[in-house]
Amino acid sequence: MSVPGEPNGVQLGVPVQVRDLVATPWENDGRHGVAFRATEIKPLSAPSSRKGA
Repeated sequence: MSVPGEPNGVQLGVPVQVRDLVATPWENDGRHGVAFRATEIKPLSAPSSRKGA
């Protein structure tokens, strides 16, 4: 997964909140998979920065 910058406070095994997640399938020389991109990833316990959320 890629995001702009380094996600702060995200550790292995900690639930996260992901904003604007996009999954893009890919194939190259018979291999295939899915690439993920998000605008933000933060620990689920962190307060939301979005109003009304």
